[in-house]
Formats: sequence, structure tokens, C-alpha cells
Amino acid sequence: MKLAGRIHKITESPTIAMSSKAAAMKAAGIDVIDFSAGEPDFPTPENVKAKGMEAIRNNFTKYTPSAGIRKLREGVAARYNKKYGTSFGPAEVILCNGGKQALFNLIFCMIQEGDEVIIPSPYWVTFPDQVRLAGGTPVLVPTRQDENFQVRVEEVESAITPATRILILNSPNNPSGAVLPREVLGNLVQLCMKHDIKIIFDECYDCFVFSPYQHTSPIHFFPEARGITYIVNTFSKAYSMTGWRLGFAIGSAEVIEACDKLQSHTTSNPSSISQMAGLEALDGDQHSVDLMFAEYDRRRKFIMEALAAMPGIRCNEPQGAFYVFPDVTAHLDSHIPDSVTFCRKLLEECHVGTVPGSAFGVEGHFRISYATSIENLREGCRRIHDFLAHRHR
Repeated sequence: MKLAGRIHKITESPTIAMSSKAAAMKAAGIDVIDFSAGEPDFPTPENVKAKGMEAIRNNFTKYTPSAGIRKLREGVAARYNKKYGTSFGPAEVILCNGGKQALFNLIFCMIQEGDEVIIPSPYWVTFPDQVRLAGGTPVLVPTRQDENFQVRVEEVESAITPATRILILNSPNNPSGAVLPREVLGNLVQLCMKHDIKIIFDECYDCFVFSPYQHTSPIHFFPEARGITYIVNTFSKAYSMTGWRLGFAIGSAEVIEACDKLQSHTTSNPSSISQMAGLEALDGDQHSVDLMFAEYDRRRKFIMEALAAMPGIRCNEPQGAFYVFPDVTAHLDSHIPDSVTFCRKLLEECHVGTVPGSAFGVEGHFRISYATSIENLREGCRRIHDFLAHRHR
């Protein structure tokens, strides 16, 4: 059968592909340490699970409005209003089946054939493919490891053309863990306001920023930046609710209404049960978030020490999220020419699952998720160390 041309514009998600391969090896009885998935290993908090089960017992299991229940949209708006002193209302919030759908909705509603979208690299794997699927052209702006993968305002400016419509930013960054400084983000906001470029800001790791760094959002530059800003976030990371599939977008009522129209013809509403659990996540006890943050910080310090002991490895300390993005250029040669081959050999020979840097637009690196136990980190790092030491002889 001849498939539609649009499907050939995109690739399978590399992170999901690596996770699936690692899972298949585990199912075959192989002892795999999987560092590929960006998924918290903590259980969903008990109070949040209880509200989901309560929703089922109360038969709250039917369709809701496609943009989600008003009470949760109000709750998301209230959370942001309390944090930033804004005045968002429920009409400026849409609930989606995860942050990925929120991004999809925004891009499809704002991009036409021939439009350009600027994306700094390294980037989350899905950004460019969603732009291509919408008929747009991703314009990649590289960052440098020796500058901690910080976005240069002048390089973004040089990438702007009459076709530029959107700048996609992600902070804390997946995969590098870099956090955008307030001054840099402020300058980017000013640049986008000058050229009438919209900003889609993915801040799904905003709860996980390590001292002395601080999270900065375009909302800090309201009210001036309100007309160009679209925020995407999710319940998946902060509340370990990946399988509940619940995220959201915040922006102008006009664009959110368009997203609602699109969503009504794709998936319709996110799960009614998940929405009730989401209400509890927002309004209930936040102690679980603090516990996860403290543990991620402990793991971050552990893995940085482990990587420092590995021959031929350079790695920036992550400022947020729960990833490290080591540079393995010193180990690439005719036998291992690129990061895809490197990660494949790690999985096949060492039984350690990682994701190649090329999936994020930066060759010569690979991503490790430290959203797993210290025991797994210790054993997985031991295997990687032995693999590299053998090659380094």
C-alpha cells in the first residue's frame, strides 16, 4: 500500500525505539539496565492514585468537554496565577493527552506550509518531526558544549527570515539539563516581540532545577510578552503520572480555542479519570515532589562522579531535569563512527540502554536518564566504564 507522503517526513521516536528494544531484551531474560526512558521511576503519589480510583468508583468515567473539565482548567490557571501573578482564565488553558499532544496542537494550529520554526539544538526529539508533519521547516540553531549548551541570542537572530513564525524553547533542557538564564530568555523574548515571532515554551521539568540555578519562564516577562507566549507543561514528570497521559497548554484564548477544535477531531478529551487525579496533584500534598527532587539531586551527583572516572568522557553538570548528555567523541572511530553505533553496542554488548545524541541533533554524545535507582546507576555505569576502558587500552 502506498502511504501518505507526510508519514515519510518523520521518524520513529528514538527514545521510544531504544526503550522498546531494551524492553524486548528484558522480556527475553537478558539483564538490561535501561537508561533510555525519560520516565520517573517513582510511583504516582498515593493521594493522586486515590483520587483516580475514587473517580472510577463514582462513575466519573464518561466523556468530558474536549478541552477538559472546567475545574481542572481553572486549577491550572490558578497555579500559574499564584506563581507568577498573572490573570489566566480557563479559556486560556487546554488539557491534553500529555504534553506531546499539547505541543502537537499548538504547532498544527499555528504553522502553515512553508513556515519556519527555530529550534535550538540539542532539542527534544519530537520538536522537528511535529514541525515537519505540520508542513513547516525546522531551522536548527546549534549550541556549544563549552558554553553549557546555552542559546546565543545573536545566533537565533541570524536564523530569522520572513518565514519565521515560532521559536521553540525547552528549559530545563532535555537532553542536556541546561537551564536558560533569565537575562538570555529576556533577550530572546525581546527579539521575538520585535519580529512578531511566537514562543512555544516547554517547561515540563520546571519543578526539577538544582541550586544555584533558577527556573525562568517567558511569563516572567508579562504583560509585554503575553501576546507571543505559549506554555506547555505536563503532570507526567512532577507527579510521576506518565501513563495517565495528562498535559496542558496555556496561551491566548483564540489559539487555545483552535487547539480545542483540533483536539475534538483527533483524540477528544483526555481521560476523565486522569483529570480527577490531576486535580488532586495540583491541590493536594506536594511532599512527593520534594522527595523526588531531593533524590534526583542525589543521583545527579552520583552519576557525575561516575562519569568523571570514565576514560575519554566529558560531561557538563546538568542544571535541571534528570538527564546527563556525555560527550563520547574520543571513542568514535572507524569501528564506532557515530552515536547510534555507540549506543547500539552499549545495548548489545553491555546490556545498557541509552539514546544517541544524533536523535537530539548533536552527534558525538549520548543521553542517560538518571530517573532510576542508585543501584541501577551504579551497575550501569560500571558496565559503561568497563566498555570504555577496554576500548581505551
